[in-house]
Amino acid sequence: MADLLNEAAEVIHQKSVGSGHAEVSEMGDRAANWLEHSADYVREIEPQRLRADLEDKVRRNPGRSLMIAGIVGLVLGSVFRRRR
Repeated sequence: MADLLNEAAEVIHQKSVGSGHAEVSEMGDRAANWLEHSADYVREIEPQRLRADLEDKVRRNPGRSLMIAGIVGLVLGSVFRRRR
């Protein structure tokens, strides 16, 4: 899972730099940095605690969670589509 998060972060970094728009680039960098931190977190934490922390964060920030899930889904979809 952590490797997939890092791969998604790398793709977002690449796409945001090549976008040509400062706002898109900034948002992409923030999302990619968040994914990198999440990958580090996943590597270090126990599965039970990870689930409890994730549920807590989703309950506190449902809008942000949906936005992040959407971005991650789009990136992972494009990554897997290219591998075929």
